[in-house]
Amino acid sequence: MIAIILSAGQGATAAAMLIGPRFVKRFGQVKSVDSAAAIPAIFIAYSIHPSIMDRAIAFLFRQALMNAGNPIQMSLMMSLVSNRSKGLANSMNQMAFNLGWAFMDPVSASLVISLGSYWGYAAVFSITAGIYLLATTFFFIVFKSLSSQPSFKEGVSKEPVSAH
Repeated sequence: MIAIILSAGQGATAAAMLIGPRFVKRFGQVKSVDSAAAIPAIFIAYSIHPSIMDRAIAFLFRQALMNAGNPIQMSLMMSLVSNRSKGLANSMNQMAFNLGWAFMDPVSASLVISLGSYWGYAAVFSITAGIYLLATTFFFIVFKSLSSQPSFKEGVSKEPVSAH
């Protein structure tokens, strides 16, 4: 059952990535990235529900939305940095993602061991949802000025950022 749910999550992610360009066209890059990261927090918090079917549905929505924003976020990042800095920017983005997993896996495991499987996972999911909401709020505050620019509403930067 778990393998089927995980496989369905990957399928949902692929489908959501295909829908991503429509969201960018309608809402712009900044709002699309922010929404794709903020909305899954609701489904993360819902994943402590006792019903396996409810948790599976919450997982599918979270998986699809969370990962659908990655290509949009990468496109936004690449449009903001100079050509010579694109490799470094991409590397730093990947490093930040992987360091989160490296540092938080032991913390998560400790919470599950000390609080038990139900309350431990409830704590982990609640903390994760809180971090998502903080990060998306910060992202929106930092990048909201870009969302009003015509090139970002269209999802494509008209002029490349020049190296200073």
